[in-house]
Amino acid sequence: MNFRRNLVIGGGIIVAAAATMASGPPAAQAQSSTTAAISAPATPSGTENELTELRANQQLLQRRLDQLEQIAQVGVAHPHLPPGTASLAGSFPRSFLIPGTDTSIAIGGRVILSATEFFHGGNPNTSNGSNTGSYGTASIPGLPLNGSAASKRSNDVFYMNSQESRLFFETRTPTALGEAKTYIEFDFHGCTASGTNCSGLTTFVNPLLPRLRLAYATLGPWMFGQNWGIGTDLAAFPEAFDFTGIVGTWGRGRVPEASYTFAIPTIAGNASLQVGLMMPVATMSTPQGEIANDTNMALGINGGGALGENPLKNEWPQPAFALTWHQPWGHVQLHADLQEYYLNDGLFLNRSYLGGGGGASGSFKLWGRDNLGWSVSAGKGESTTNSGGGPGNWFSGLVSNFGGAGAGCYGAVASVSCPGGSVNTAATAGLVKVALPGSFNANLNYQHWWTPTVRSTFNIGYQDQTINTTLIGSDPKGVALLGSFYNRSEILGLANLIWSPVPFVDTGFEFFYGARQTFSHARGSEIGLDYNFVMKF
Repeated sequence: MNFRRNLVIGGGIIVAAAATMASGPPAAQAQSSTTAAISAPATPSGTENELTELRANQQLLQRRLDQLEQIAQVGVAHPHLPPGTASLAGSFPRSFLIPGTDTSIAIGGRVILSATEFFHGGNPNTSNGSNTGSYGTASIPGLPLNGSAASKRSNDVFYMNSQESRLFFETRTPTALGEAKTYIEFDFHGCTASGTNCSGLTTFVNPLLPRLRLAYATLGPWMFGQNWGIGTDLAAFPEAFDFTGIVGTWGRGRVPEASYTFAIPTIAGNASLQVGLMMPVATMSTPQGEIANDTNMALGINGGGALGENPLKNEWPQPAFALTWHQPWGHVQLHADLQEYYLNDGLFLNRSYLGGGGGASGSFKLWGRDNLGWSVSAGKGESTTNSGGGPGNWFSGLVSNFGGAGAGCYGAVASVSCPGGSVNTAATAGLVKVALPGSFNANLNYQHWWTPTVRSTFNIGYQDQTINTTLIGSDPKGVALLGSFYNRSEILGLANLIWSPVPFVDTGFEFFYGARQTFSHARGSEIGLDYNFVMKF
């Protein structure tokens, strides 16, 4: 760039010299100037006009060189440009510099059409494209049990939607404390079957609502906002069209958090360590059904029963860490978290329990562009693994007889869900028992590139939990919950074929099989084929 600038400046000097020589030798110029001064008023000579014009052109060329030099700069601080300056290339791919600032911004997203045919296990009466109408971890926990009337209706169910279309904004600004970054992302998956004006998405096309997915800011090693949970190893996840979650992985989907990342030396080489605090999510399985800390009304699931109070609450954030080694052959990550659960109903129940879990994940680069991803983890009282919601929320943080007959109906609504009514006393509070269930996750995926534009991913995921079934064997009215509500394990397998005719388009098919098994050994399954067309911008 300096060579180009010197070349232009040198050219200007040569042109100026040529203009001077064209006007004659110095003596003749002096004589001509003296004669002109005597015979006419003082006015700029032709040579001076040419030099003035040359200097002006040289200044324009210099400004253009500065702009070209600015475009060539990537990843460093940019000169502060005045308002009105034309847009220039930014500091990261597909970004541009905001005029008058040193902030680079990128706007992007994707438009998607997803079409799913359930050969078995579909829900014919769910909202079109809602979580319960999709396959994967969102639908598996509530699959119709084999042999039931719902299972017989689940064959040949079709859905089509564009709700996973996305829009994002990203900015980066150099500062004395390191790069400052902001990122915000939306999709249109904010409508669910239980939402206002969201139960008729097939007959009404307007209820689709924007949903906040990600919204975080970084300043050097600091990160604040809603992001993928600490330890969520996206690089170990399979490439799949399923957007409801992959079975057997570990971590939080998207959660408010704050973290700090720094480099540390280890015996295995340099690594990055992320430590931080996340918003906790507390869940508990009871004889009245599943509740969470943000359940507004702890309604029961059978016979109109209900809990009189939701005792779950959060008192402290959830600490977590992720230690990652990046190598030319791939990466390995270790991660873990802790969570303290609090039960406090404002009467006679005031307890706390400590749970948590952790595991390892990674990816390996194989021959060509092929790669292998894996994840394994376990925990006790680990309710925040990356898995779907629904009945028997994976995984329950606590299991308790709260609200059941075994606890003297402590916490149940009197005369509604408990024979003889409930008596909330210190004695019945002492009958409330709580256990922390164990959990296990595993996931293995392999991606093969058939050609530079065609690839396939094969994935299998498994997860299970172990709970004290005597605490939740049946509700106070004697209705068994284990056979249709609480799941012991689930599995999801998928295989796809994806073609990218151009770099920003992905299209193809994905075959999937999912199944669940309850603690009474009842089973439900789903089988289907999904087609997606995705165009990124």
